Amino acid sequence: MTTNNTSAKTKAAEALSATTQEAIQGAIANGVKAAQTSGAEAAKAATKIVNLVAQNTSKANSTMVESFDGMSSFMRENLNAISKSSADLIAGCENILKQCFNFAQNQLESSLSAQKDLVNCKNLRDVFETQAEFARNSYEQSVSEMTKISESLIKITNQSAEPIQARINVSIEKAFKSAA
Repeated sequence: MTTNNTSAKTKAAEALSATTQEAIQGAIANGVKAAQTSGAEAAKAATKIVNLVAQNTSKANSTMVESFDGMSSFMRENLNAISKSSADLIAGCENILKQCFNFAQNQLESSLSAQKDLVNCKNLRDVFETQAEFARNSYEQSVSEMTKISESLIKITNQSAEPIQARINVSIEKAFKSAA
């Protein structure tokens, strides 16, 4: 019986070994088949990824070019506004300098006229009256001229600030649009 028992055990072991080998071979075949299928699917997925990257890169490049063109145009308009503002400011300052020069020239002429009048005075009372009239006229002309110059300065300031203010408004609008 020991022989039969050993032989039955051997047959059972052989059957188990054959079944195990079949299972292992089936698992290997299934694994190879799955790997081949996964490799093909992975290749398809990789192709899709490459195509998406190419599309997104193309979109990003055109968006970047559009952004650069927009930024370039925006900066050019800003520089034009600064240039216009500077030209207005320079022209205004030139006008104010002309006003100041004319005022100084008029004051000099008034002073020379007053000196002639002082030389022609016959008494001390005439001297005081001539001097007082000169001082009053000089003061009134100075106040009048300073008012004109102040008004010119305000006008020049507003005029030269307009182009820059317009560009600031455009910048604020763009910021709100991009934030929204």
